[in-house]
Amino acid sequence: MILSIETAHASWSDGKLSLSFDVIPENHSHLDLKTGEIFQDRGYATLRNQEDKQISATLFVAPRQQNAAGTELPSEMRYQSASGERVAEIWLTWRLADDQLTNLHSIILTGTIPRKAVIRFGVHNELEYGWEPDGSSQKWDNEKNRTIPLENVRFDFKLYDTRDSKASITEIPDRYDPDFFSDTGRVNFALLRKLSSLESRLERTNWLIGVIAVLILFFLLSRYWH
Repeated sequence: MILSIETAHASWSDGKLSLSFDVIPENHSHLDLKTGEIFQDRGYATLRNQEDKQISATLFVAPRQQNAAGTELPSEMRYQSASGERVAEIWLTWRLADDQLTNLHSIILTGTIPRKAVIRFGVHNELEYGWEPDGSSQKWDNEKNRTIPLENVRFDFKLYDTRDSKASITEIPDRYDPDFFSDTGRVNFALLRKLSSLESRLERTNWLIGVIAVLILFFLLSRYWH
């Protein structure tokens, strides 16, 4: 299952960073739940007149933990029923070892947000494919199985193409650009490039000054000896 990441959320509490992402199926993929909801792109839901069946999902990245009985909590996709004013939702929880979680946090804190998450379930999961030959439709009997184990989650990050002049990350814009300055990674890259450019210019300037100094010294010595 390939999920596009719409929004990233980060919170700090008790000395720990928590990450979550609002996700939606990529393109026209959809997951039909036995309880009647459909997990799909909102635009696609509108096209199919299924806005009333739309269900949202959140992907949580959490540390590995154990419950009171000492059993390790699983990485899973869970159906959360509606309760009171809370609407039904899908929760995907991916648990990582501390060192892996720290590495991901370090990437996120630079302002680099993943653009999609590729979800892999176990071989014997409870999802079934629909009639579509391209495999874009899946079904989940969430009444029988409210949770499905996650085997792996892969995050894909967007790499900027410096050859694209319309979306260059190598130049600091002349005017204030909120999209540019809100991306810490792009700002750092542009600053490093600017510093490298200044360093190169200083090296060329120092070389030129050295050449001029040698010429002046040669001129003075030639006059002295004559």
